[in-house]
Amino acid sequence: MRILYLKREYWEAAGQQILAANHTRFNLGFLLSERVNLLKFDSNKPDKGDDTL
Repeated sequence: MRILYLKREYWEAAGQQILAANHTRFNLGFLLSERVNLLKFDSNKPDKGDDTL
């Protein structure tokens, strides 16, 4: 029984790690896509003949 209990604990911990990794990857992907969108938006802005630096 003790071995089964330890195995279940191990698999639960491994599952939590996998969920956390997937969540982090999703957040990073979201932040990167947001940054790309902001860069695209910024690069589209100065097309009004405005050369202020």
